[in-house]
Amino acid sequence: MQSFLKNPFVLIISFLAVIGLGSQLIFNPSGLLLMLVITAVIGVILYFVLTRFIRPQVQGQRVDPNYKRALKQDKQRRKTNNKNPDAVSVKKKRNPTHLKVVNGKKKNARR
Repeated sequence: MQSFLKNPFVLIISFLAVIGLGSQLIFNPSGLLLMLVITAVIGVILYFVLTRFIRPQVQGQRVDPNYKRALKQDKQRRKTNNKNPDAVSVKKKRNPTHLKVVNGKKKNARR
């Protein structure tokens, strides 16, 4: 914010805007009020148009169809896992290892 205010161009424009609004307030208050109302109405209309019509189209184009399909498959997979908690525990069981312990001579071990 501070670097924004240090820009001389922004300072000059802001200073001129304050002077213009002040002179409008002193010499033509009803005109100032009308101008502010018209600006607010135009802003609301632009906001409505951008959020309802333009933004959904732009966001819809950015999403990859393969990503959407993968997301749908992931949701379905998670849905089935949540319904069967026993099925998840069955998958986590390990098969017993086929290793055998060989007993060696312990007397010849290192001393």
